Amino acid sequence: RLEHDVAVKVIGRTKPEALARFRREAQIAAKLNHPHVARVLDTDEQDGIHFIIQELVPGTSVEERVRRAGKLTVEEALVLGIG
Repeated sequence: RLEHDVAVKVIGRTKPEALARFRREAQIAAKLNHPHVARVLDTDEQDGIHFIIQELVPGTSVEERVRRAGKLTVEEALVLGIG
């Protein structure tokens, strides 16, 4: 609606416990304000599919980095974790 790119994290129809964890994750993440954590912009549900709308952070994901170059060294993991 605001005409900018976002990231959407989706959880499908699932058990109530998983949905509760998903909601807690969104609530906790929404309270964070850190340059290395994507901001949570909103949450919603449509037709039983729940999702979190987050700031889109440009760059390569850790998953893509590992897929492309193999597992991280301890030093690389620390750099990513500390930012």
